[in-house]
Amino acid sequence: MSTANYEIEEKVSLKVKLLRWLFSDADRRRADRHLSPGLVAFFFTGGAPHSYKVGTISVTGFFLITKERWVPETRLQMTIQKADGAQNGKTPSISVVAEVVCWGSDGVGFKFVISGPDDSVRRDVLPGEPVSKEAIKRFLQQVELT
Repeated sequence: MSTANYEIEEKVSLKVKLLRWLFSDADRRRADRHLSPGLVAFFFTGGAPHSYKVGTISVTGFFLITKERWVPETRLQMTIQKADGAQNGKTPSISVVAEVVCWGSDGVGFKFVISGPDDSVRRDVLPGEPVSKEAIKRFLQQVELT
């Protein structure tokens, strides 16, 4: 799967075809995707911390370049940030809960788990909690992707 246009280009096994068929909805992309040069994601794998490149990102989700594969609907807490470090002494980052929606030969597609309407007033987001769409938009503006 190419991160630029998400066209299927690889030879897929019967198991992969079956999983794609079982978990296929209509095209889930509901927002413009941005190539995200310089963004990385961190998540706990039980070992030493490692950054994974973010291929594309939008206000609804992102594509993570990784060899890891999870079953659709698996939720992970991740921190997404600029790889090249600080802007004005602070590294722009956001902690999110993300849910697997698809995967391909080069990575995994996630959607953001978004907080409910009553949570959108809060500006502080604790680790492990869903974030608001507004918080994601602010982060994308900070890293100059919107």
